[in-house]
Order: sequence, then C-alpha cells, then structure tokens
Amino acid sequence: MLDLAFLLLGWLLGILSSLLSGLALFWLEGQRIRRNELLQRKETNLRVALNWAKSDKKISLRGYTFVGTDLSGVDLSGADLVASDFSHASLNGARFHNAKLSRTSFIRANLKGVDFRFADLTQADFSHADIGSANFDNANLNGTKFIKSKGIYENSSLLLSVVDEMTELPSEKLKELLEFQNLVKNHPQQLIDLLEQTEEKQGS
Repeated sequence: MLDLAFLLLGWLLGILSSLLSGLALFWLEGQRIRRNELLQRKETNLRVALNWAKSDKKISLRGYTFVGTDLSGVDLSGADLVASDFSHASLNGARFHNAKLSRTSFIRANLKGVDFRFADLTQADFSHADIGSANFDNANLNGTKFIKSKGIYENSSLLLSVVDEMTELPSEKLKELLEFQNLVKNHPQQLIDLLEQTEEKQGS
C-alpha cells in the first residue's frame, strides 16, 4: 500500500514537473517574440522618423517610441509627436520647429543644439536631460518638467519661452522667467528702456 502511494506521488510530481517546464518554455518563447516585436517596431519607427521630412504624406507620429535611438540631425519640424518617447535618445542638432510635443518624454536625452522653436511642449518631460544649448524660443512650456535637467542656467532661450506656475523648474529660475514674461506682456516699454540701458552700459 505504501509502495503504491509513493508510486502515485512520483507520478503526480512528474506530471507537475512537466507542466512547469512547459509553462517556463512557453513564457520564455513569449518573451523572445515580444523582444523581437519591440526591436522591429523600434527599427520601423526609426526609419519613419529619418524619412519623415522627405515624405510627401506627413503621417502622425503620436505615441511613437524612440527610446535610446540615435536621431541626431533629424528634421521633424511640424510633426505630430504627442505622447511620444525619446527617453535616452541622442538628438544632437535635431529640429522640432513648430512640432506638437505635448506629454512627450525626453528623459535623459541628449539635446545639444536641438531646435524647439514655437513647439508645443506642454507637460513634456525633460528630467535629467541635457538642454544647455537647445533653442526654446517661443516654445510652450506650460506644465513642462525640468527635474534635475542639465544646462538650465546656461540656456538663455528659456527667457523667450512661455511658462506657467506648473512648469517644474528650480524656483528661482521659474520666478525669473515668470517676471520676464510679465514684463514682456504688460510692460513692453519698460522692457525696451531696460534693454537700451543695458546696451548703453555695454557700450561705455
């Protein structure tokens, strides 16, 4: 009787072991397929972005993923890139002039010399990104995150951007930008006088 019990237990353990092995192989195969699909999608997205400016038909790039890709020098001026992801991407010299980039991620991206003029960057995320030489002239930065971004204090183009109290910048920098924005909007003559005084001091 005891031998029979051990026999049944061994049989059940064998079945359980086979099931677990099958499930593990199934999971590993699923992961392999998923990795291949992500790689193919990444290559497709990269190819689309690189050829976007040359294409006659400008397709929407909303939600596209470009994580870790090298898009240096790419021209995506005017592109619809809402909620796209450029995290860890290299974008040296890229052009996003007048592009729709709200809720887009640039976390830890390299943005040297990137053109964001007139772009809508509402609620975009530049956390830990290098923005020192990026151009934000007339860009909408309402609610945009610059948490621990590099080059914030070196970037003079931020003065000509549009920010609000929800823009996440160091408090003293945000205060400076809001005061300058208020000066431009409500006291243009005072700003002109200030610029003239600065030019006179530099000339003397």
